[in-house]
Amino acid sequence: MAVPIENETIDVAAEVAGAVAPSGDGDVARHTARARANDVLTTLSPYRCGRWDPTTRVDGTPQAGEMWRTTFTPCGTGTLRLRWHGGTFDAQAWGDGADWLLASVPALTGQLDRPVEITTGHPAVLRAQHRLPGLRLGASGTLYHDLLPVIIAQRITGGEAVQQWCRLVRELGERAPGPNPELRTPPPPASLLGRPAWWYHRLGIEAKRAEALRTVGRHAGRITEWASLEPVACATKLALLPGIGQWTIGSVLGPSLGDPDSFAIGD
Repeated sequence: MAVPIENETIDVAAEVAGAVAPSGDGDVARHTARARANDVLTTLSPYRCGRWDPTTRVDGTPQAGEMWRTTFTPCGTGTLRLRWHGGTFDAQAWGDGADWLLASVPALTGQLDRPVEITTGHPAVLRAQHRLPGLRLGASGTLYHDLLPVIIAQRITGGEAVQQWCRLVRELGERAPGPNPELRTPPPPASLLGRPAWWYHRLGIEAKRAEALRTVGRHAGRITEWASLEPVACATKLALLPGIGQWTIGSVLGPSLGDPDSFAIGD
């Protein structure tokens, strides 16, 4: 049995929308907003593919920490720096996608999630709820970006997936907008398409996963649009793409769309 958990805090989305404004620092946009008390670190960790992910860095504790993330948005490339301390978020963004990234902060950090309290069910579920009472599901909206490391992780170990993702980003990613020189963008769609399947072999990525990456690059525009669909409709669209199966769809819809019913089938 599940019952709604009361939300006793402010409307973060409304406050953020009213707080976004240019800061006067060139291409920087910034906002500060109050946040619901939750485990921000656990919510944001799924967006990082390994500790040294060139696109995403997350460090700190549930009470205070920092996230850097560079990605592709419907408005262009952007970099987000998100800091949290106590009940406050402070976010800065750079690049053409800066405003889009700032507007996405409430969803990304789980502030729009409406959790339920499970009172009866499998003991493993009840134990997880007790162990992670502050967990909220984020929704990045960056489906293209999120798909790439999941495809790389198909049928290999987690350690191999992290290494191959880092190699791919260092080879094909571009310098991120903003002041952090260590960040690189995910591979642009044209770069994925511009390499034949055999080119990926030296990175440890065999032909089947390489072709799935190239397919995502070929349909990147549509995939970006699908991120605005309901999870079931998005899953139906993704299933049409060769190399995108149930495991991949189940792995990506949670972090990208905030779908609580998606999980990695087969794990």
